[in-house]
Amino acid sequence: MTLGLSKGWIVGIENARSRAVARASAEHAGAAHASVQACMVRHPDGGPAYRAFAALRRCRLLILISALAIAMAAFPAICRAQTGGLGFLTGGTFSYGFGTSGNGLVVVGQSGAPGFNASQPPPYGGEAVLWNLPNAEAIQALGVLAGGTFSIAYGTNYGTNNTSGSVVVGESGATNFSTGKGFIWTAANGMEDLGTLAGGTFSFAYSVNANSTSTLNAIAVGQSGSTQFPLGEAFIWQSGTMTGLGALTGDNSSTALGMTPDGTVVVGYSRTSNGSAEQAFRWTSTTGMVGLGTLTGGTQSYAQATNSDGSVIVGSSYASGFPNGEAFRWTCTTASCSGGTMVGLCTIKGGTFSYATAVSADGLVVVGESGSTAWPNGEAFIWTPSTGMLSLQQVLSNANLAGWNLTYALGISADGTVISGYGTNPSGQTQAWVAHYAGPGIATDSHDFNGDGYSDIAWRDTSGDVAIWLMNGTSILNPTASYVGTVPTAWSIQGAGAD
Repeated sequence: MTLGLSKGWIVGIENARSRAVARASAEHAGAAHASVQACMVRHPDGGPAYRAFAALRRCRLLILISALAIAMAAFPAICRAQTGGLGFLTGGTFSYGFGTSGNGLVVVGQSGAPGFNASQPPPYGGEAVLWNLPNAEAIQALGVLAGGTFSIAYGTNYGTNNTSGSVVVGESGATNFSTGKGFIWTAANGMEDLGTLAGGTFSFAYSVNANSTSTLNAIAVGQSGSTQFPLGEAFIWQSGTMTGLGALTGDNSSTALGMTPDGTVVVGYSRTSNGSAEQAFRWTSTTGMVGLGTLTGGTQSYAQATNSDGSVIVGSSYASGFPNGEAFRWTCTTASCSGGTMVGLCTIKGGTFSYATAVSADGLVVVGESGSTAWPNGEAFIWTPSTGMLSLQQVLSNANLAGWNLTYALGISADGTVISGYGTNPSGQTQAWVAHYAGPGIATDSHDFNGDGYSDIAWRDTSGDVAIWLMNGTSILNPTASYVGTVPTAWSIQGAGAD
């Protein structure tokens, strides 16, 4: 759910897993004008979809009185889009945000750091890190495997307030990706090598099950070289054992990129024997690996992430009018998910490509990267059924983003309200970022009014005055409370939430 490795990171490394982690140096070519225009008709940036999402700029508190929802204006300090850069390790000059915990309290990725293969360009020259958002976004270095000179963290567990980020997976190696080994990191044991499939010389771990608390109950997926598939085979790792998932018929490699929180559904892509095309897949222990096809007129597809029950899968597909890729959303059409429908999500206005990289638990919020008029080479997007695809940076226009380009959205919390990725900061550096907000198409039932990951309390006194306590667990952050308005005591307050 949380992993989103940008398809745009391709550098053509022949071991196939490069599809998920290496950014292309070539600029994206233009797509067919007619198809792009048709896309804009479906999701006009200046039409109702844009106006609906512009409601994010007008933060409100909804107090439901009886069966009637009454909107009351709230103070910006209570409910606002909170977006900002995540820090570097001491001496570092770049960072990447690759994944978000299901509860939105932790972001994992990589930061530059002196001594970690510093002579190599990013991402070979950095160290895996996690950012603890409730703890003032404190950054923690995760180290490297023995003999390694770099490491990258891609996924983390769901956890609770105290255990978020206690299990992290990624890769660590020396010099370049071909030397990498998948790792699992725990707060108790540090970084441990996951090994490889029989005959393999490399491995990479991209996602870990949400309810893991240690290596004993962790499930990880990724790719490893193997005797049958020397260029890479999708795997699932559990209880210390790595099991290969094979490839689609006739293919010579595969990669697993995401899975459901319980690890029962795995998604990724399988590559043809001549390396000319890939196809997205969905895997379960019952069905094995099943290809998802492509968008109409497409030749390739890649599945990046899935929702909580495996009924919604997102990724990208080369499609008619979009030779460089169009984000897709695949949904089950049968109760057993033996079949499904793949629908293109178009692009931000003026864009010629898009890639979906992460999806919320309910499958209704999708994030990724898209070209646009403002940023032809790519910017972060957010998509919901009610809004279509929109620029995340424009949606967050009430945040202080002067000088920023939020290029990639790669991680999302289960409820869709915390998004992470990386982009270019006002100083021109590549930097990880995180955004907290709630808006149209996003269900928020946690009563988290200030976006810090903790539920808050709305209350009314005997005179009818309604106020909010902002909470940090059991601690009240604003003991004097924030006054909202007055609701007559004859009315019953049924619930409250941020809108």
